Amino acid sequence: MLRPLEVLKMMNRGLKEIGVANKDCSMMEFGSIGIDVKGVKEKIAKKYFKSLGMKHVSIDLDGRWGSLKLDLGKPILKFKHEFDIVTDFGTCEHVYNQYECFKNMHNFCKPGGVMIHVVPMPNNWVGHCEFHYTDKFFIELSRFCKYKVLELSVINMPGGPPRMKGNRRLICASMKKTIDNNFISPEAFKKLPIVVEKYNKKNVNNLRPNK
Repeated sequence: MLRPLEVLKMMNRGLKEIGVANKDCSMMEFGSIGIDVKGVKEKIAKKYFKSLGMKHVSIDLDGRWGSLKLDLGKPILKFKHEFDIVTDFGTCEHVYNQYECFKNMHNFCKPGGVMIHVVPMPNNWVGHCEFHYTDKFFIELSRFCKYKVLELSVINMPGGPPRMKGNRRLICASMKKTIDNNFISPEAFKKLPIVVEKYNKKNVNNLRPNK
């Protein structure tokens, strides 16, 4: 669920950084995501971004809301260098093969494009997902991959159903792909500080709407 308004503002700043207007923007979104932002009528992120004139593609194993039913944890050879912006509003943390997931994002993004993550921090969203991230992870990933870090911030997810338990802080990272290069090796990726936590496979902390 894409909820905080700050995330949309961060997206807009990223597009401004690369000089791309909404109507000219090609966007790849990881996941089939709902949206609940004050002032936004749409409840499905794809519909909202398309209403802005963006060329929008999304990928999710469930194929929901017009997303392509593909596994982000496996190599996806299409879409190489095709998108101005690639977003992860809470999907990568559910992908078993972290290396292939982040490699796909790197490959989908045009050189000069922007990648944005909004993902759980350690000891937050307990029982929701296996993988959690810190600012250090994105700093190190950017150093290895030659990304330019545009923004790093922490937000707290507001609202949600009563079943949502525990702290709900998210790390937000906006990074610019500065050059046309290959993604790092699996060995280098393993050195990055991804935090693995136990989680509930029933996903009791899911915020996605049922519609």
